[in-house]
Amino acid sequence: MPFLDGKFDGEQDRDLWYTSKLYDLTPNPPRDRLAEILKMSLKRGIGPTGLIRENLNRSRSIPLGTQAMFLYDDRYLYVGLRSKKHTGFVYDPITDAPRSRDSDLSAQDRVEILIDVDRDYGVCRNLTVDYRGWVNDACWGDSGWNPNWFVARTEDGDSWLIEAAIPLESLALRKPGPDTAWGFAIRRIVPGIGTECWNAENSFDLEEAFGLMLFQ
Repeated sequence: MPFLDGKFDGEQDRDLWYTSKLYDLTPNPPRDRLAEILKMSLKRGIGPTGLIRENLNRSRSIPLGTQAMFLYDDRYLYVGLRSKKHTGFVYDPITDAPRSRDSDLSAQDRVEILIDVDRDYGVCRNLTVDYRGWVNDACWGDSGWNPNWFVARTEDGDSWLIEAAIPLESLALRKPGPDTAWGFAIRRIVPGIGTECWNAENSFDLEEAFGLMLFQ
């Protein structure tokens, strides 16, 4: 079992996280760009699902303050998240109660990660974690896909922090090596407040929404 404490500064993991590049997520793009994305998706026969529709109904671009880091070894893909709490969202007190698996997190401040290991932009693995450390995972909408991943959460001032380890064997048949590239997208959603993404289009609905995760 990997060492996780959600702090990124422990004696066992501090030096590792300092080697990771820090990715800042950005707010949704302007409405005219979203309209262009929608037009392009309809031309390609892709419906205006999910985030495109949500963002077209929202004219605001609100920085939420979300950062992500990634590392890997021969067994796990590690994800580090630092998400600033938003004053307009009500955060429930954190308890020591057991976390439920595949809970409905749609009403929670959360981060969603999509991984497409063969970059066919069809079948993707979706891993979601919220500010409480609760998780939801699915493979192309199939909630029966249940990777045995580990999550630690904590708080640091005005932010909630997540440190997660996802078994590589649950993501791909072959372990990634130098120069391996996976399709990758990540977004944070604060219901009723706003959305941030790492990829430029700020959408999970199109091939253009994915960037590349390059292993070194």
